[in-house]
Amino acid sequence: MDKSIEKLQSILEKSKNPIESLNIEVEIFGIYNLPESWKPTDTDSIEYIHTVTVSKVQFQNGKIRRRELTEEEHKALEESKKLKKDAPKKKGQESEVTAEEVLLSERRKKAQEEQRKKREEDIEKADEQGKYYLTHEDIYKNHSITWESESGIDDFRLVKSYTQSIDKKPNEIIEFEECVEDAGGIYLDFSRLPKAIEEDPKKKVKGKTQEEVKPCSAKAWVDLRELQVPGKDELFLRPKLEESEGESIFKDTYVYLRIRVTPPITPVFSEYISPTPRLQGRLSVIPDPTRNFRREIKLSALKIAEEYQATFAEQQGDNQRKLAVSRQKELREGRKENFLYEFNLSGKAQILKEKLKKAIVDVIDDSLQKKVDLSGLEKTDKDKLLSEAYAYLLEQMHSSVDDIIRENREALHEDIVIPWDMAAREKELSLINAPKENMDDKLLRLANEYELQGNIAKATEFHKERACRDGKNISIWMDFTRFCLRNGDISHAEEYIKEILCINESSTEHLLLLGSLLLQRKRYEEAASYLHLAAEKDFFNVIVNLVLSMLYKFTNKPGLEKKYLLIAKRLCLRHLGLLVPKRVSKGNFNPSLENSFFRVETAPGELSKNLTLDQCDDMYYFLTDYFIKEKLIYLAQKSLEEVSNKDSSIIRYLHYKAQILFWRKDYSSCSEVLKDLLKQDPKHEAAWVLLGNALYFMNNHFDAEESYLKAVRSTTKSKTLISGKQSLHVSDYSILLRLGNIYLKRRAWADSKLVFSKCCEECPTSTSWTFLGLSCLYINELNEAEEALTEGNIMDEQNPVNWGALAYLCAKRTEKLPGRLAQFLTCMNLAISYGLNDSFLLTSIGKEYIRIIYMGENYEYSLVIKIFRLAGASLLAQGKQTDDLVSTVNETLAIYKSKYPYKAHRIEDLNARIVMEIKNI
Repeated sequence: MDKSIEKLQSILEKSKNPIESLNIEVEIFGIYNLPESWKPTDTDSIEYIHTVTVSKVQFQNGKIRRRELTEEEHKALEESKKLKKDAPKKKGQESEVTAEEVLLSERRKKAQEEQRKKREEDIEKADEQGKYYLTHEDIYKNHSITWESESGIDDFRLVKSYTQSIDKKPNEIIEFEECVEDAGGIYLDFSRLPKAIEEDPKKKVKGKTQEEVKPCSAKAWVDLRELQVPGKDELFLRPKLEESEGESIFKDTYVYLRIRVTPPITPVFSEYISPTPRLQGRLSVIPDPTRNFRREIKLSALKIAEEYQATFAEQQGDNQRKLAVSRQKELREGRKENFLYEFNLSGKAQILKEKLKKAIVDVIDDSLQKKVDLSGLEKTDKDKLLSEAYAYLLEQMHSSVDDIIRENREALHEDIVIPWDMAAREKELSLINAPKENMDDKLLRLANEYELQGNIAKATEFHKERACRDGKNISIWMDFTRFCLRNGDISHAEEYIKEILCINESSTEHLLLLGSLLLQRKRYEEAASYLHLAAEKDFFNVIVNLVLSMLYKFTNKPGLEKKYLLIAKRLCLRHLGLLVPKRVSKGNFNPSLENSFFRVETAPGELSKNLTLDQCDDMYYFLTDYFIKEKLIYLAQKSLEEVSNKDSSIIRYLHYKAQILFWRKDYSSCSEVLKDLLKQDPKHEAAWVLLGNALYFMNNHFDAEESYLKAVRSTTKSKTLISGKQSLHVSDYSILLRLGNIYLKRRAWADSKLVFSKCCEECPTSTSWTFLGLSCLYINELNEAEEALTEGNIMDEQNPVNWGALAYLCAKRTEKLPGRLAQFLTCMNLAISYGLNDSFLLTSIGKEYIRIIYMGENYEYSLVIKIFRLAGASLLAQGKQTDDLVSTVNETLAIYKSKYPYKAHRIEDLNARIVMEIKNI
């Protein structure tokens, strides 16, 4: 599997199931290939303390281990000792060795000899690099630094290494994940210090003194990229040491260690469920009576359809479709009566009944035995159970017939379903009355979807329809107002707020919003009237008083400006509990300051007469947040300018500044501000989202992808960005949709399928289902594509991309005529009528339609020419050239010219006409 897809899958998996606990286990086997100056000699008099730290797991008191003597060297040493005359031992010094000690010594020698031989065999089998490492790690050939546990009785290992582990805290888990996924590793710290001992100045010391020995510190880069592999949880690594300061004494000195993480940093991803789950295999070897009954029903339905087609084949066709719907229905009913009469009279119906009889008996028997023992039941009880069984059979029969119609729609005769136009009307009515989503919720969802796609005109239509359906609903008008403010339509926003005030003239919230909007439009007198009305309704509203202060600052009335500013400050002091509460007051809490944040520097219970500079800044930040929320960007900018001490809250200041620049569509400056912010706070999730949006609108899709992945990967934000609950706010599902759209534009179909699968699972919309179907379509997963596109079509029957994708699907499914050509033509005409402008999809449809044209003898070229003309117009609208499109047309038609040489003149004619249409756009 492609590594980029694996990475994306793991990110999406972790967004659903973030790592809540992480244990890191480390084992140090040793440090090898030591520098010459570190190798022990007979004159050494100083001991060293060696320490290694990996991800806060520390190993202390490492010691230099001298090279072990081999068996031959031991024998030679013993023989040399025998030649020397040993001094006679005094009485009582003779050591007695027990039989157990002798046996244990022999077992140890045997085990260690086996290990040594195995190591030699491993060296012979290893490649050059493996031989290099195994040779330097051979304790019989080289010195090393090791961290070893106390020797146990049964521990016969040559190097008695031990493990240490640590449980990471939530913030440390995020840091470690970022090290693995972004940096690709961590640094290991190593130190070598002389052990402090008192030296006798009169006594001559062999070798270096403590004053002559310098401490040494080093680091090694531990490459953890292998942990990005799904399910990988253990690594054996040999990072090389590098001097921290000064000239390096290390040439190829390295640390040999093992790291294990539990659970894996990159989880094994779960397969995303397709829109309609399928059974992968038999659940039981016992035959299912219901399944057998459904099978017999399907076979019977197919048989009846074949008989009907054979009987009335000549009476069906294009001429009938020209008749009125009522006449079509009358003729259909007549054919049905005639068919049933002939079918029963011929005995064919009786044959099918006999085949179904056994299946029916098996289902009833199975159903009744599961519920109750029939023995001893009264007749009325038996009748009741049989009625239930009959209802169950009827339900299964209807379901089976629906399945067979859906699976064989293109092969069945036209009377098996109602006409297309009637079906469309019935479908619309059924969707309106569907209990899952009422009409108002659907219209709001569609308005948000089209706004996210940039189709503001279409989104406006849905908002208008909501307002027409329920003109007294304040929340509907408020949604419409905020939509206008988001998209810069200030005049209509003002009109719709006034509609709200006609419904409820005493609403402080809407009086404040209208006054603020008029203030932004510099209509100061009107703004003052509405703001004073709001202050009369709610004198304790902090934002009302602050906006009034701004109004009088703009109109150069310093006295009134100061008055309302002092009122706002006093309300904040009381909210913070810094003023003595009034006797009649029930508490200090101010509802208008809900969700505000103030830095409190006084001790609990301590009072103050003035806000600090930082608290004044917090008050203006709260006002800026209100203006940004309502998309009054000019006022937000003016409010942010009132912040005096930016350095004490630089992250907050930069974030609000970036939001203002974003909504002013100054994406370049916005991205620069956000990059400065993220240098100081790399974990600022909202900043990553905003940076991704800014880069997306700058068409810098590669950097936008990285920013979106940072946002999705965040464990704290994943619950809001990807919520299982359907949310109607645009930004809730924009992250994944934009990320998937990036992959679609890049033609990374597998990646886009993965993202839209996740999107459909967490927050299904028409857009997500449509793009999931389109992704499946491009990788030729036609069944999955049809299921997803059907879901998308149900949720939005006016989506041009959905109709275009369905047309492309019908074209690909048409292997021989007529196939699904009629459905293709219907879907394609609807896609064009709704304004399909996806150049790549149009080109793909055009190529498939050319294939269908030359399968038969119908050379109607008007639609295919129109498709390629639309593709060319779409390219030009994007500022692109049509040369590649012309080349695609030439190459496609050249293929069919060689395949059908007897149609060459017709193909050349089509080629010339398409190219001429594209060039004349």
